[in-house]
Amino acid sequence: MSAMLRTTALTLLVTGPVFAETGSDQALQEVAALLRNYDKSMEDSLGSWPGFDPAQIPKIVLARDRNRETSHLLVLDHPNAEAFGKVTPLTDTVGETGRAFLVKNPEPSPALEAVENFDFALPLGGAPTFVIVSHCDAPEIEQDCATNPDFTAYLLHEVFHRWQDHHFLPRHDVDQSAYDYSRDAIAAVLLEMAVLHAAVSTQDARERMDLARQFVAVRRDRAARFRHVALDNQQERYEGTARYIEHRIGRTLGTQFDESTFAESLQDSIDIGFVNDEVGFGRFYATGAAILQLAMLLGVEDAREQITKGAAPTEVLAKVALVDGQAHAMLIANARKRFDPQGVLSAKAARFAQSALDEPDIFE
Repeated sequence: MSAMLRTTALTLLVTGPVFAETGSDQALQEVAALLRNYDKSMEDSLGSWPGFDPAQIPKIVLARDRNRETSHLLVLDHPNAEAFGKVTPLTDTVGETGRAFLVKNPEPSPALEAVENFDFALPLGGAPTFVIVSHCDAPEIEQDCATNPDFTAYLLHEVFHRWQDHHFLPRHDVDQSAYDYSRDAIAAVLLEMAVLHAAVSTQDARERMDLARQFVAVRRDRAARFRHVALDNQQERYEGTARYIEHRIGRTLGTQFDESTFAESLQDSIDIGFVNDEVGFGRFYATGAAILQLAMLLGVEDAREQITKGAAPTEVLAKVALVDGQAHAMLIANARKRFDPQGVLSAKAARFAQSALDEPDIFE
């Protein structure tokens, strides 16, 4: 089904008679809000990654009340919505996708009840189904409630992970518990992030290329000195590209990530008490998205296709931001001269490394 037909179907969904008077019906209010946001994001999400079409993946949004009881389901693009209970159709049927159903008081399902936050492919109703949980009665954070635009971004981020599982060429998995939190390792991370921030911020094409080359040189230097850097490439390829989807749909949704915030998302968010979490995992969302955006800004039109076929974002960037052996040391020296002339990053890294010693292992 074409994007235009699918968008038309979803527009019927949020403007049709079912939603004419939601009144005090909380279930209808929640699904109406979610579907308006889903409708807004559809065109952007379809263009965000070659081959990625959220409507081709059966989905269930499972709404739970404050007692953790299931109150209703929103069934999207599923071939057998009736398997979950009495359905209220929310759209006209258009082909095999673009359909939405509300299921109040769904049939008991141990499989659904076992879902904590989301499940990529739960066998339900004869189809591997993406399931995500909404908590609007008592959300821990705003993103947890389906009425919030950030929930739609979160949903599509995780749906993209489901798509990755079927379409991304696998790479060798890296041990996530082997990360290095020493002073020198963290200092190199901070330098690299500073260079990347400047590269995606500048509007000057020559400066952007020079900074991209500095970034590639610093990353290669890190990889030569610290074996754990393979984890950066792995997580930037998966989490970074999923965050990139959020950036692509964010302007339409009005969420915190959009096409103007790649640099802002890279701002140093490492803080005492969260060093392990941020250095060894959390920052890869922002760095992966920014590296991909930088490659696109430098004219690598097939950057996303290369990543799908197995490349990490930095490997894609390195093909255009060329660094030979003679330039390597000079580019690293230039990066240190510009971004850490007084050793501030090194001093900060020493504090972070000391804090990391007292923090729990985030993967235990």
